[in-house]
Amino acid sequence: MRRFTVVSFLLLGCSLTTAATPITYTISGTGSGELFTPSYPANQTSFTNLPFRFDLMADTSELQNFGGTPVMYADSGTLQIGSAIGAIPSFDIMALYQFGNGTLELANDQGSKTAGFSVGPINATMYLVNPDLASSYDLISNIGPLSVSTILNPDQRIQAYLLFASFGNAILDSVTDVTFTATVATPEPASIALLGMGVVGFGVFKRKLTR
Repeated sequence: MRRFTVVSFLLLGCSLTTAATPITYTISGTGSGELFTPSYPANQTSFTNLPFRFDLMADTSELQNFGGTPVMYADSGTLQIGSAIGAIPSFDIMALYQFGNGTLELANDQGSKTAGFSVGPINATMYLVNPDLASSYDLISNIGPLSVSTILNPDQRIQAYLLFASFGNAILDSVTDVTFTATVATPEPASIALLGMGVVGFGVFKRKLTR
C-alpha cells in the first residue's frame, strides 16, 4: 500500500509538470477607424483616438508549425474599442504567426484549427514588429509589454460581438502606441503543493529502490 501511494504521488507530480498552461496575448494601443452595425445596410460609426485592446486566449500545448513558421491559434478572444467590448466569434479563429525577422502576424485563420491543420494566414489583420519577437522568442513564455511597430491591413475587418451582444464589424485605419504582451497563467497554490508532493514521492521511491 505504501509503495502504491508513493507511485501515485510520483505520477501525479509528473502529470502536473506536463499539463498544458493557459497563455494570454494582449495587443493594445490607441486607434482610429469605424464600427459597423449588423444591420443591412450597415450603419457606420467613426471613432478617433480610442483605446483598443485584443486579448487572445490560447494554450501552450497548442503551438503548431506551418512550413517552418511557428503558429499559435487562439481558443477564444475579446476585442475592446473604447467602452465597446465583445467576444470574437468562435468561427473567426485568430492566430499569431511568428517570423524570424522579429515580426508577428495577427491573422484571421477561419476553420484551420478545427480542421486540424493550418492553411496559412488567409486574412492578415496586423503585423507587429520588434527585434525581441524574433525566433529566440518561443510564443509560449512571458514577454512584454513590448512597444511594437505596426502595419495594418485596412481591408480586413475584425468581427466581434460588440455592444449588447449584437454582431458587428470593426476596422482599424490607424494605430499608435501599440504594445504586445504574453502572459502565462500562474499555477494555483494547490497545484504547486501537489507538484511538491510528486517531487517528494519521487525521492522516497528512489530511496526505496536503492535499498
